Amino acid sequence: MKVPKLFTEIILSAIFLVMLSLTLVFFYNFNDSFLFYKNLKTILLSLLIAGVLIGNTFKANLKSELILKIFSSPLSTLILIFLIIFFLALFINRLIYTGFVSGEMIYHQISAIILGLISLGLFIYLHVNNVKSKSNVA
Repeated sequence: MKVPKLFTEIILSAIFLVMLSLTLVFFYNFNDSFLFYKNLKTILLSLLIAGVLIGNTFKANLKSELILKIFSSPLSTLILIFLIIFFLALFINRLIYTGFVSGEMIYHQISAIILGLISLGLFIYLHVNNVKSKSNVA
């Protein structure tokens, strides 16, 4: 199913603005374990949604708009891979400190692990395909 360029650009812009605000809230509530895991799960979910939309733009070759031009470079996917690794490293650090806790917090902990690994795999796949497509153009 093809998604219109304008819709994709608006959604990507909104996702990254929400992710920026969530990152600020994430670091503000760093000491509260419950909010830490909950915000981390939401950040990783928004990265996963952004990855799916970026993959859709690569597949459809919608590279004429500004936002889509930014994400068509291999450097942008590499930066997002390092961002996901950074958040997963913070997660592991916090998990060593708190451990797995029962109740609702364990749901946020396990879902953060799953969303982080899926997002990391998706962005590695997008980066490899992006590098291949850039090298074939020459």
